[in-house]
Amino acid sequence: MKQRFVFISHSNHPSDVDICERLYKYLGACGVCCWMDREDMHSGSWKEQIVEKLLDASAFILVESIHSLQSPQVKKEINLMTSTERPLIPFALDEYCLSLDKEKGSALYELGVGELQTVFLNRYPQESYAFEKLLSYLPPEVICFKNDPTEFHFDSGGKVLEKYVGHDSFVEIPGFVQAIADGAFRNNSDLVTVYIPDSVERIGRRAFLGCSALSRVDGMRGIIDVDNSAFNYTNLVSGDGKPFVVNGILFGSALANDAILPSARMIASNAFYGCEAEELIFADGLISVGEGAFMDSFLRRIVFPVTLKRIGMRAFASCTRLKEVVFLGQVPDNATLIFDQEKIKEKK
Repeated sequence: MKQRFVFISHSNHPSDVDICERLYKYLGACGVCCWMDREDMHSGSWKEQIVEKLLDASAFILVESIHSLQSPQVKKEINLMTSTERPLIPFALDEYCLSLDKEKGSALYELGVGELQTVFLNRYPQESYAFEKLLSYLPPEVICFKNDPTEFHFDSGGKVLEKYVGHDSFVEIPGFVQAIADGAFRNNSDLVTVYIPDSVERIGRRAFLGCSALSRVDGMRGIIDVDNSAFNYTNLVSGDGKPFVVNGILFGSALANDAILPSARMIASNAFYGCEAEELIFADGLISVGEGAFMDSFLRRIVFPVTLKRIGMRAFASCTRLKEVVFLGQVPDNATLIFDQEKIKEKK
């Protein structure tokens, strides 16, 4: 069977080569077979080898920079990529490249990739985050699973992990997965550690419920929404019924009036439904409040930190006693859809 691999197209400028070599090593460590001219050349015509590999590749990463877009060789490679009609992920190293994505007559415009399909390095706080985003865009067939691939069941689109049926103590979820479905690992008593890549944005209800040995979760930096029941009845849950934090995400239970919430960057959906606390002053560092998190609660006053960026719809639905909502930073765009305008106060 022909080997499936990703072709990395780039210029030979030293700054481009440095980042490509790091990308090559990163993808290789994640189980992706890559081909790059500085790493995998053998004796013979280098031009013939490049053409051969381009035509055989399962997918392409085009490293865009001022240098690569001025390279005659890269332009030839772009033309060959277009002729194969295989997946291509542009990786932009500077703002100049993004403008060319939309400029008629440029090689990138002819590819029809556009800014939304491009991974732009400077939008990520760390280089590894951008690399992981690239990984999530690659087709599944180029990724070697750390666990038995037959034990992962996906939806028809291949992006939602619907069920894991294996018995490994360590499970690394593949980097192309975008969501973990309701009950995907439910009652898996063998699971001890799970790695959830940044490509995963959503974790459904009871996804890991009853995984009694689960004591460590790594990754989870890309989560937008996770249900409060996702990790119930695991070793991650405190036995006293108090709220607990997993990788910066706060999972909850009923809150008494004198409760103090642990610091977290995100609050899980439906975490504190019907809580009895009347005032909550959220700690600095909170970025997101999940949908339905405080629905039907007794809250009268809320103070959000300067770091807050997102409030899920219905997060404070049916909070009929609420009188004052204070934002120490910028008020999120959807705040007036969640709270009555007269209750909102902005203090900077």
